Amino acid sequence: MVSPALTRALEGHGVPCQVVAHPHAERALDEARALGVEPQSVAKTLVVSSPQGSVWVVISASQRLDLPDKVRDLLGAGAKKVRPASEEELAHDYSELNLGASRPLGGRPDPVFLDRRVAKREEIVLEA
Repeated sequence: MVSPALTRALEGHGVPCQVVAHPHAERALDEARALGVEPQSVAKTLVVSSPQGSVWVVISASQRLDLPDKVRDLLGAGAKKVRPASEEELAHDYSELNLGASRPLGGRPDPVFLDRRVAKREEIVLEA
């Protein structure tokens, strides 16, 4: 189901959006294949747990998140204090989301880090 909050958030910032139906995909790379687009065109959202709370990180499906070099440096937190959120934490803190289908906008006001390579794309596919 498409989040009305997500479409409102995008449209409220002048970002045109289109809902595209596709078969269920467990991974962002599978979603790219199902849609017939490059993996760089599909954004995946990862939730990271830190002493400051949850942080959402948006990268392309073709990338991996390197916690030590990226998120930990941005947050200024100790290396052992920043980690991917567990499925249990996600289910508890974000019960409105389906695991594996996290949308970075239109939900709680958690910080969102958007990879520059994703931001530079003309079009991207987000979970809705």
